[in-house]
Amino acid sequence: MGVDMYELSTAAWVEIIVPVIVGLLIMLLYGYWDKIVHKVYYVDDDILAYDEEIVKAEKEGEK
Repeated sequence: MGVDMYELSTAAWVEIIVPVIVGLLIMLLYGYWDKIVHKVYYVDDDILAYDEEIVKAEKEGEK
């Protein structure tokens, strides 16, 4: 039973391994992007408030 799962063709292994490697590389690139481009990206309240309802609620709360 356990041996059957290892009897995949080369194409099947490539189809499994390549997306995993690409995904890991993208995650690493995303995690270190600030260091790679030597810029600091930040998210503030204005950027997070993309929903009109959130913006409207905040404005009503200020008044």
